[in-house]
Order: sequence, then structure tokens, then C-alpha cells
Amino acid sequence: MQKCEKKHQLSYRQFISYKPFYVTEARSSDRNTCACWEHANISLLSDALSSRGLITTKSLSALLSGITCDTENTKCMQRVCTKCCYDEPDLQDHNPADTPTWEQWEKQDVVVGERSYKNWVKKKKRGTVGELTGVFNQRLNAIASHQLNWLHQVKQFRHIKENIHANEMVLHIDFSENYACKLNTEIQAFHFGGNRQQATMHTGVAYSVGGSQCYATISQSLRYERAVWAHIKPVIDDFRRRHENAIDTLHVLSDGPATQYRNRSNCFLMSSIPYAWGFKRVTWNFSERSHGKGAPDGVGGVLKRKADMYVLGGSDLQTPRDLYEYLQKSSENVTIMWIEEEQISTMDEMLPPSVRPVTGISSTNQVLSFAPGKIFYRDLRCTSLDTGRNNCHKLHQLEFDHVFPDEVPGDKTSDDGGPSAEVSSVQPSWPTTASRAHDGGSATEVPSSPSSLPTREPKPTLLLRCCMHVPNQVHQLARPKLDSLS
Repeated sequence: MQKCEKKHQLSYRQFISYKPFYVTEARSSDRNTCACWEHANISLLSDALSSRGLITTKSLSALLSGITCDTENTKCMQRVCTKCCYDEPDLQDHNPADTPTWEQWEKQDVVVGERSYKNWVKKKKRGTVGELTGVFNQRLNAIASHQLNWLHQVKQFRHIKENIHANEMVLHIDFSENYACKLNTEIQAFHFGGNRQQATMHTGVAYSVGGSQCYATISQSLRYERAVWAHIKPVIDDFRRRHENAIDTLHVLSDGPATQYRNRSNCFLMSSIPYAWGFKRVTWNFSERSHGKGAPDGVGGVLKRKADMYVLGGSDLQTPRDLYEYLQKSSENVTIMWIEEEQISTMDEMLPPSVRPVTGISSTNQVLSFAPGKIFYRDLRCTSLDTGRNNCHKLHQLEFDHVFPDEVPGDKTSDDGGPSAEVSSVQPSWPTTASRAHDGGSATEVPSSPSSLPTREPKPTLLLRCCMHVPNQVHQLARPKLDSLS
């Protein structure tokens, strides 16, 4: 680029007229507000080392390639390979007496009265070059397995969508950030007070061999954990009506927050409810932590932007119902649905008082179910669903002790196509904790060969009533033996 020696005087208006259209003023929304803390910390350390010439590259892929035999090998990336587990990145010559500064994201204890909690803060640190390189090597070893899991799950997500069979559907879902309802003109007491209502928006994209469809379910309930299947059910029903081919396998893709999807309650419900809807196999695939962005986020962004422009045009969206009614009329490519509080309460009744814990659920990235009340789960997703012959990624099994109630609330439909508020309330007759005989909830690892699978006495037929689907109809689904899964 040539430097212009001659100075020119321009007015601000004339400068704006000459400015290219793609040069815009920075906005607050341009910030990256969903960064992974592990990748952010290693990037901050790489910047500190690179600024002093200690490393020649800041690329994480290049740094990991330098300390491992193969970045796609699980043992190498988990730092247990006997050949490369002690390797460290090569550092350039430096002054040992130098005291560099660097920044790191850390959790800080905060005590308010009798309550204590942790807050994330970005701290500035100072130390010797040896201390900086020590922290960097520690972070680099720790992020290796995280990087492997992230890239592996991304490839598997893509593989699922590109290799759908005629009897399968893929549902990629995510809870969008709650939408704060807005008015074009707000009085001071409303704007600064606690009068603003929020709407829960659950977005998703459904895929099959016949095509894809975007969905968004909206509710005034701010609950997440047990509301998941209440948001999923109308989406599955609508997608099945659009595609007449028989779908008996459901693959769910999502991120993995413990308050929404990755918890024992969701594992229990996915091993029971889909069978009442006619599915024979269900898999739930989680993305690596802090890397859950995908197509559902784009759906939520489009809808929120559309709602904000509507308010800026002089209209009001004061309640979640107003948001639903506007988006339902104005969104052509996204199917909008309303979820009542009663539909979420129905899912509460499907859960027993206590659910057997799923050991290691926080590090689980795939959960599979091929029979009611039974799940398999492993650290990473595998393309093979043959649990008997394929024991990759530490496959475990768990069987829940549960009996469904004799009566389950029905699902009535109102005249406008939405769910009716008239939903019967029935208390499930769950067995007490003392009457349940189980092994304490510990998960067992699945053997690698089908012949070595444990044998169990055949259990009675499991009675599943079709929750919120076909009122007063019982589906009898027998529990198959483990040998039938091979």
C-alpha cells in the first residue's frame, strides 16, 4: 500500500460519500460472546508467548501436531501415548529474567451474606518465562482431548445429516436465549421495573430423505429440563405428517448443558416416550461443551431479528403470546408452534419421584436406546449402532427401574390448531423407593462380544400409554433380551 504524502481536507459528509459500503462502524453485537473458555485461555497464552518470540505459530492445530504422533489418535490426544505423552512445543531462545504478563479466564469465589457462588473473571497475571511456559504446557495438554472431541463430534454430526436412511429422521435442536418482549414506546416504570415478560424459544431443524424443515416452539414457561419433550413432540408430529414414509428411528442432535439436555431425567424420558410415539430406536448426540452452535441458532436469530424490526416499525410485542401470533403469521419458512404450561406439566407426571443416576453423564456425548427403559451411552459418537459387536469409546449400559402409570393426561387440540388448556391431571402411581430393587445405579461397561453379554431374566411386558398422542390407548412394548441387540 502506497502512503499518500499530500494531505487533503474533507468534510465528514464527503468522507462518508467516498467510504466503501462494506466499511461499517463497529457495534456491540459484533463481539464474540459465546467463546469457549478453554480455547480462549490457550489463545491468550499463545499471544503472550508469540509477542515475545517464544513460539513461531499461534495455530492450535499446529501446536498439537508438534506434541502428538497423530492428532486423530485418541491415545495421543488424551496424552496417554507412550511415544508422545511427554512431548512439549519447542521454544525459541529467551531471557530467563524476563517477567511477561498474560491474561486468563478463571472462576472466582464470591460470598454475599450466607451465600457463596463462583463468577468467571478475566485476570491479568505476571510471572517468569518459566511460569508462563509451564501454564501453557499444562493448558495445551488439557485442551488436546477437548479439541479431539470437538472435531470428532462435528464430523459425526455432518455424517448423520448426509447419510439419512428412509426410516430415519434427524432433529437438530437448541434452546435459544429467552426473548425479552418489547413495546415501541415504554414508560420509565416499565422499562426499568420488573414488568417485562420473557418468552422461551426452542428452535430446531428436522431432516429426512425427503427434505428439511425449520421449527420454533414458543412458551411463556421459563422451564427447561423437563420441558424438552413437550417442545419436541409437536415438531415430530408435524414432520411425520409432511413426510409419509414410515419413520421409526430418531436421531437428536443438541448441545449439552446439564440444565437442559444432558441429565438423568432426559435420559429416562428418551428411553420411554419415543416408543409410545412409534419409534424403535433413539439416539441423542451431544456436541462438545462450548461448541454447540449450529442451524437452530440461525433459526432463532432470524426470528428474533424479525420481531425486533416489527417493534421498531411501531408495533408492540408485550407478551409471549403476542410474539407467537406475529411470528406465526409472518414466518413463511419456519413453522411456529405454541407450548402450553399444561403440556410441560404432563412431562412432569411421566417422571418417577427418583431416577437412577447415569454415571459419567457429564462426559457422555452419545446416548442410545433400542428398548423401553434401557440406554447405552459412550464418550464419543460412533457411526455403528451395533452395541453388541462394537465397544468403541467406552460403551456402557444402564436400565431404569420404572413402571408407567395406568392413566396419563390426554392431549386435546383447540380449534385454531394449538393445544387446549383443558388437560386432565392424573397422579401417577409410581412405586415407592423402598419397593424398588436395584443395584444402586452404577453403570456397567458393555463387553466387546455379544456372547459375553450378561443374561437377564425376561421382564414383564412394559405398558406404555401414549402420552399426549393417542388418549386412552395403551401400547404394549415387550422388553427384548440384550442378545437381540447384537
